[in-house]
Amino acid sequence: RYRNVPTFGRVAKRKFEQNVSAMKNPAARDFEDILQCAMSCFEGLLPEPHNRCILDMLFDLATWHAYAKLRVHTMDMLAFFDLATIALRKSIQKFVATTCEYYDTFELPQETSVRGRRKARIAVKKVEAQAQPTTTAQPAVTLERKRRKLNLQTYKFHALGHYPNTIHAFGTTDTYTTQPV
Repeated sequence: RYRNVPTFGRVAKRKFEQNVSAMKNPAARDFEDILQCAMSCFEGLLPEPHNRCILDMLFDLATWHAYAKLRVHTMDMLAFFDLATIALRKSIQKFVATTCEYYDTFELPQETSVRGRRKARIAVKKVEAQAQPTTTAQPAVTLERKRRKLNLQTYKFHALGHYPNTIHAFGTTDTYTTQPV
């Protein structure tokens, strides 16, 4: 669906050349482009009520992102940013409670194969460590795809709630650096 999104503006949006989920080393502008085009790409993809839940969450994400990117904030804008943060938290929690619970999600096939190769390497090293030079057979490693859930217990999700207060205390993120001097 992303590949069908037309370009617009001279440099505003470039055409998505590849599968969005398989992009390698996406830059911040790529994530921004994905977010800005997400609502039209996801609309009607799932049955109700999941469709509405995803569209509401994407709208709240785009709104929150727009407030976070502003270079000048007034007290009123920070108050609206606080409200957008609360709305985003509620829509993400609703998404987790309804849509994530309804669908079984699994790791990608490439993740499964990487995990399998890693286990095979470890098994070969164990065999070699046992000093059995006559055994050259590779141990068979069969894996099933692991089930994946959206994990909200990460620092990134936790930090979202602190953005408005951080901007109020220190200013926008383009005006200072966190690098040690």
